Order: sequence, then C-alpha cells, then structure tokens
Amino acid sequence: MNAALVTAPTSRFDTLDALRGAAMVWMTVFHFCFDLNHFGYLRQNFYQDPFWTWQRTAIVSLFLLCAGMGQAVAIAQQQSWPRFWRRWVQIAGCAVLVSAGSYWMYPNSFIYFGVLHGMAVMLITHAMGVVAETAQRVVVMYAGKVVEEASVEALFARPRHPYTQGLIRSIPRIDTAATHKVRLEAIPGTVPKLIEPAEGCRFAGRCAHVSAECRSATPPLVEVAPGHKVACILETAS
Repeated sequence: MNAALVTAPTSRFDTLDALRGAAMVWMTVFHFCFDLNHFGYLRQNFYQDPFWTWQRTAIVSLFLLCAGMGQAVAIAQQQSWPRFWRRWVQIAGCAVLVSAGSYWMYPNSFIYFGVLHGMAVMLITHAMGVVAETAQRVVVMYAGKVVEEASVEALFARPRHPYTQGLIRSIPRIDTAATHKVRLEAIPGTVPKLIEPAEGCRFAGRCAHVSAECRSATPPLVEVAPGHKVACILETAS
C-alpha cells in the first residue's frame, strides 16, 4: 500500500498579513476617492497634487514590499513550484476579471494589472544557492563596484572574476558532503575601507592572481562573451 505524503502546513506571519491588508484597504479608499472625483463629488487633482501622487507611490511601494517579503518567506519555507503556480493562476485570474470589468465600464480609459505582463524582481544576497534557483541574470559586486555580469547559467558554468570564483567555491556541496569531508574554501583577507579607497582593483588585496597592474589601474567592465561582462585584467588581457 502506498503511503500518503503528509506535509506540515506553512506558518503565517501576522505582520506581513497586516501589511497586505493595510495596502488593500488604502488602495480601496484611494480608488473610491478617485471615483468620487470622476463623477464630480470631489474636486481634486489626482495627477499633480502631491497629497494624492505621494499616496499612489506609497501604495505601490507597500504592495511591492509585501510581494518581496512574501517571496523571501516562500523561499525560506521551501514551498514547491506547483503551489507557486496555483497562487499565480489565482492572482492572474483576479487581474483578468478586474481588467475585463474596467474595460467594460470604461472602454476609453480602462486599467489593467501588471501581473498580466510579468514582473521583475531584484534580489540582493550572498546566498548563491538562492541566486541559482531564482535569478535569470546576475550582477556580482565587490566593495561597491560591479566586477561581473552574466546570465545565471553562464556565471555558474564559467565564473571569470576571481571574486565570483571564490563565492562559488564557498558553496557547500550536498551531493558530496557524505563521502568527502572537505573544508569549505574561504576568501582570504578583509574588505577594503571604502572611505578612501585605494587605486586599482578593489579586490587586489585578496586576489591570488594580483599583479602590479591590478593595483595601479581600475579594470573596466568589458564584454568577454555575448552577454558576459567582467572587470578583471586577466580577462581583458587574454
């Protein structure tokens, strides 16, 4: 007899739910006032008056904050892709209904929701596993400077900057942890002071391939392969 797979229910976060509720109530009040103005019951300039334009910006920002926090919670709870797509279909369905209703009521100035057209999310993290799982394009920064930029596939297949190589070598390997007891490789040295940064590459003090040229000039970010940019003398000289 096949055993049924029972999964523990994911926990809720009251603060995050409260933020979502506040954003929806705020948006509802804003749109209600907008409709009152449209039908002549109010006399407000929703397009230029800072009182309304700042509210619109704050509402959108609050929704984006909740979306980002929800994404972080989903990753931390290791929610499955089927669950993600079920939720996405529900949201997309609501957006379709709202857009269709708006078009039916106001065919000359209807509204539509961006969820129908996709969404861009920027993650700022040192967790390379999260990057490999969720990102499509990666920008690697060190000490405030971009040192490498590439698609996630190209970056993990062939990291070109020494800092990127060190980050990837520091990832624990689950597939070999049981058979090979290997100490994780760490990048030696410390991050340079950014109040008065020295000339040259900011990673020079920690790089195993450093040369005199690295300390004298800041390497530019150049394209070494289609869609793959690196700021390293080793790559630009080859």
